[in-house]
Amino acid sequence: MRKDRFLISVLNLVVFSILGTGADMISAQEVKVQSPIRKVPDLFPQDTLTLCFMGDMMMHSQQMTNAHRGGQDYDFSSYFKALEGRIKDADIAVANMEFTLGGKPYTGYPSFSAPDSYATYLTDCGFDVFLAANNHILDKGSQGADRTIEIYRHLEDMHGIRFTGIAGNEEERSGNFPLAVRRKGITVSLINFTYGTNLGGTAHWPKTNYMSEREEIQKAFKPNTKCLFGETISNPGCEVLDIEKFARIAHLNGVPLIVDNTFATPINCRPFEWGADIVTHSTTKYMDGHATAVGGAIVDSGNFDWEASAEKFPGLTTPDASYHGLTYSKSFGKMAYITKATAQMMRDLGSIQAPMNAFLLNLGLETLHLRVKRHCENAQRIAEWLSQNDKVAWVNYSGLPDNPYHALAEKYMPNGSCGVIAFGLKGSREEAIRFMDSLKLICIVTHVADARSCVLHPASHTHRQLSDEQLREAGVAPDLIRLSVGIENVEDLIADIEQALEQI
Repeated sequence: MRKDRFLISVLNLVVFSILGTGADMISAQEVKVQSPIRKVPDLFPQDTLTLCFMGDMMMHSQQMTNAHRGGQDYDFSSYFKALEGRIKDADIAVANMEFTLGGKPYTGYPSFSAPDSYATYLTDCGFDVFLAANNHILDKGSQGADRTIEIYRHLEDMHGIRFTGIAGNEEERSGNFPLAVRRKGITVSLINFTYGTNLGGTAHWPKTNYMSEREEIQKAFKPNTKCLFGETISNPGCEVLDIEKFARIAHLNGVPLIVDNTFATPINCRPFEWGADIVTHSTTKYMDGHATAVGGAIVDSGNFDWEASAEKFPGLTTPDASYHGLTYSKSFGKMAYITKATAQMMRDLGSIQAPMNAFLLNLGLETLHLRVKRHCENAQRIAEWLSQNDKVAWVNYSGLPDNPYHALAEKYMPNGSCGVIAFGLKGSREEAIRFMDSLKLICIVTHVADARSCVLHPASHTHRQLSDEQLREAGVAPDLIRLSVGIENVEDLIADIEQALEQI
């Protein structure tokens, strides 16, 4: 599973040392469904059950244009005005939702998506049930489907709207598949599933109908698990972490979510606002900006309750003999973690920044807000250019509208993500190597997130000891090229890439 992959930074030495080692719905099961066909001869007119089915509900670009009122507001009130009466008069009104919710830009075929307000409006029209399983539910990737589930849950809690065909966990699936709805003493069971998706290709049950990512993550937790660690934007795959979802999973398991925010920087993403507990940075990257000083940073929100899971974190919740028996969680409260980091761990490990390195880092921080904006602007232009080039097989950059991480990026990083692009060329490793060797302005280096543009082919450099199978398991495609776009003139960079592609 490539989505939400967790990578470990050099700061983990400190991080893990601090943490410690030893490192009203009727379910189908409750209701015996009776066939309405056998009941019909015995029914009186007043016992008639009226069913209304409508579909496929989908958003085309012209509909979106007509409904758009400016900003992010849409008015769909005219679409079903003539039918609202019939919908509300039905005992059970069902809509087949042939789209995902969110995932801007809202587009028509082949990637149907609609604003959240569209589902809310359908609820106001009088629909009782939404059918979610169809060949478009994964058009925005599993992240889009997961977000759609969250909206349906909200509508269920607020308005009693029911949904089936997709679920976020095993309990939810068992409760709404099949979905049993009872009206006038009659039970109607709705069975909704699909065998595949447009973009998923071979995505079969239960992938489409039952999003199992949470369960897969949960299985990874062990009794000695101390934290959940992820990257805002993964290196080198450029996948975007669903911070809010993973924070929820971490907290359910009594551990903090630690997020490496190196690529996004605090300029573009603030993980604390989405539930992260601790944020780390490799300051060698964008914060420095010029590869002049090695460094790292740990930022503690102070929000995680260490005492609530005291048995997991004895280093914080039991007396420290090396500091006169004080207990960090009791003595320092919200400052417990960062106090232990600075007072004990830095004392024992010696990870103290040299004064000159601190000076160089401060110089970089003064221009960080300017450089990050330029990095994102240049990367967006180049990603768009690469996606149109016939020699490029694929491009992964969350700024592209059709990218599977676009919706997540807009949620967590609305002003831009970073300057790093992952892409692959048509052909073999040799083509990738020849392309990189032909670059003149862009340099081949293992460094990344620098003011100067640089490129790397992990399969033949940093990860060359791994087989192709191992690379894929690690989330690194054998043909992946990591392009770290700098702040140079973007036309010069495109010209360099273009001439290098002409050599293959």
